[in-house]
Formats: sequence, C-alpha cells, structure tokens
Amino acid sequence: MITAKVQYALTLLREVQVQLDGRPVKLKAVAAKHQLDLNFLEQVARALRMHGVLRSVRGPGGGYISARDLSDMNLLEVMDAVDAAKQLKQAVASEEGSKANLNIHAELLKVIATIMVL
Repeated sequence: MITAKVQYALTLLREVQVQLDGRPVKLKAVAAKHQLDLNFLEQVARALRMHGVLRSVRGPGGGYISARDLSDMNLLEVMDAVDAAKQLKQAVASEEGSKANLNIHAELLKVIATIMVL
C-alpha cells in the first residue's frame, strides 16, 4: 500500500532529482505545481531530511537538495523515512513468501512520482 506520505515523498524526490541546475527546490513551488498540501509536504520533507535523504538550504534562495544519490535509493528506504515501511513489510510478507525487488532507480522513481500526482 502506497500511502499519501510516500506519494508526497516520491513527488518531492522527483522534483529534487530533476533540478538540473543544482538550486534548492522550494516546497511551496512543489506544492503549487502538484496541488499538494504544503503543511503535509513540509512534514514529509522534514522526515526525509532527518533520515539523510534531503538537505535543507536556508536563506532567500533556500529549499531542499539531495543529500545523497537518489538513484541508489529503494522504495523501502523512502517508506522508512516517512514511517510507512511497516505496512510494506506486512504486504510483502503476506504474499506467501514471494520475493519483491524493491530497488527503485532514477527512471522508475520518476515514473512512480508522475503516476502518483495524476
């Protein structure tokens, strides 16, 4: 089950990933672009920052930038960061021992984030 927190996190990570010029991504701009609740997005960004996924930049040109290579992240790490990993672990365990490949590379992350905001 992909929760709203995970959807917000994937959307934010996608925006950070496509920021080619290295400037910080502003949460207000992400919220407006994808019609997301700004307060909820701030909570998600805070969780991602606390887990070392994002780094905040203060000041007038501030926002969020990647603290690590996002293409090496997997879905479970994102879910762990926003407190939804327990649900995924239960879902995977309930599929009669089937093994799930949870690695999400840059292109897959882009596709999921795009689908979640449609």
